[in-house]
Amino acid sequence: YKYSICLVVQTERTKNWFEKNISKMKIVVIPNSVDNNFEISEKNKSIIAVGRLEYQKGFDILINAFSKIHRDFDEWNIKIYGSGSLSKFLRKLVSNLNLEDKVEFYEPTNRIRELISQSSLLVHPARYEGFPNVILEAMSVGTPVIASDCLTGPSEIVDDKINGILFPVDDIDLLVDSLSVLLSNKKLRDEYANNAKSKVSFFSHQNIMRKREEEIK
Repeated sequence: YKYSICLVVQTERTKNWFEKNISKMKIVVIPNSVDNNFEISEKNKSIIAVGRLEYQKGFDILINAFSKIHRDFDEWNIKIYGSGSLSKFLRKLVSNLNLEDKVEFYEPTNRIRELISQSSLLVHPARYEGFPNVILEAMSVGTPVIASDCLTGPSEIVDDKINGILFPVDDIDLLVDSLSVLLSNKKLRDEYANNAKSKVSFFSHQNIMRKREEEIK
């Protein structure tokens, strides 16, 4: 790092860490971008979760939370897209909680943005992150988001109770509350989706590339 003129990082929290631990060099925050010109689909009553099937992503938190309320939301299900070392563990958890007809697992797909667009809610329960692009993708296609307030990324994309909901890492009970609120209130889901439009515009390809060009100059 010490031979660089400038270091580009994705979040303010990452910038703060580098300033304290690595270097006194110039550090600039430029997040990832998203294509916000995507056709929004009609929503079905499904919750989608996307990512590697690893401890980091916290899908066990989502499964355990949904097990507590699935009888109150019988028309809803969860679709998890990803692969990883915890595949057997998560499938066994689903079986032990008698959720086989409620939670489905799918392999990674290049159609994921289309599938997010068709879903009514994206839940991202990660225990830690770098920069969760999937949250941006959901917000860009009108799918409201519930995300853990983990290090790093979600809190710099989601404005809590404005365009989505943030809950503390590993807090199953507060995730249950958040799910209950949004699954039972389509008007609120639509409100969060509409509010996300203005936030997502900040992360547009054009805006982020402009920031990169400014630093290169």
